[in-house]
Amino acid sequence: MKLQFTYRHVDISPSLNTYAQEQFERVGRLLKKDSRWQIFFSMGRYDYHVEVNVHGGWGYFKASATAEDFYEAVDEVAAKLERQIHKKKEQHQHHKKSELSRAGQMSYVSETMEYFFHAKGSRKPA
Repeated sequence: MKLQFTYRHVDISPSLNTYAQEQFERVGRLLKKDSRWQIFFSMGRYDYHVEVNVHGGWGYFKASATAEDFYEAVDEVAAKLERQIHKKKEQHQHHKKSELSRAGQMSYVSETMEYFFHAKGSRKPA
């Protein structure tokens, strides 16, 4: 996990770097492979902006947040990225339909065979 911090119109803060690194490493554990993280800190007139771009093994993720403090904005961005990555992880893990698998097809065949067997077996010849 490679982090790159960029400050726009803001002084560099080592404590903010370590806090952001801790938060994003916690979220980065969800990714399978190494990833590149670009973190942008900028300051508006009355609020603080944090934007994060992630290039990971499952694709590209982007999140941004605005808050009254950089630390709150980092927390919001981390939560957004965690939801995005978790959603993509679920899609990758459950992307196959069970009825297309061999076991799913066999269960369908066995159910139809039982239906036909019971339907034909219940009739008595006249």
